Amino acid sequence: QGLQNFTVEQFVFSSSLLVQASSEEGQPIRENSPLDAEWDYPKSKLAAEDVIQKEARGIPTVILRLAGVYDEDGHSIPISQQIARIYEKQLESYFFPGDLSCGQSFLHLDDLVSCFQATVERRINLPLHSLFIIGEEDVMSYEDLQEKLGLYLHGDQWPSIRIPKMAAKAGAWVKDQMSDEEDAPFIKPWMIDLADQNYPVSIDHAREFLGWEPKHQLRNTLPEM
Repeated sequence: QGLQNFTVEQFVFSSSLLVQASSEEGQPIRENSPLDAEWDYPKSKLAAEDVIQKEARGIPTVILRLAGVYDEDGHSIPISQQIARIYEKQLESYFFPGDLSCGQSFLHLDDLVSCFQATVERRINLPLHSLFIIGEEDVMSYEDLQEKLGLYLHGDQWPSIRIPKMAAKAGAWVKDQMSDEEDAPFIKPWMIDLADQNYPVSIDHAREFLGWEPKHQLRNTLPEM
């Protein structure tokens, strides 16, 4: 509302791919795919998107639904936690309560920067209100990620044993109750229900309007991470 008194060439909001519904059939997620923000973080992003759409009026807006960001230094909490569990050979590193064939798109930090640059540079040619899915189309399944991390860390593929969700929730709850603030576990009981989420993406829209596509792939960056 406050910006309505100014001349604004472009308002860009970094949203999250997690506002989208998981792709149960494995079809790539597009800008018009169903929404289903299942927990507080994506819910907050979707709420912000709604405010922008209602209040922008004549201000050009771009909403970027970004995949999880990573770089060579391990700046991705989920991946870094998985690396740590396997490196330390923790018991829970062998178990997974979801579909091992599922996975999610990621996005290298350098590709995120180039996406922002393309968004600004092409602002004159974009529709008044634009929405883009931003991430890598090459997606590693959880099983593939496990095996590769085991290979890079210990010289052998790391096994993944699927266990019932209730067993995983019970284990996560017990570990959470037995820990203190300094060594609080990353995996919480509420996360278990999200284990089957599947987020492959199509970035055709970004290619067409932004001339953008990622130059990195997580599978090629893992050895350095």
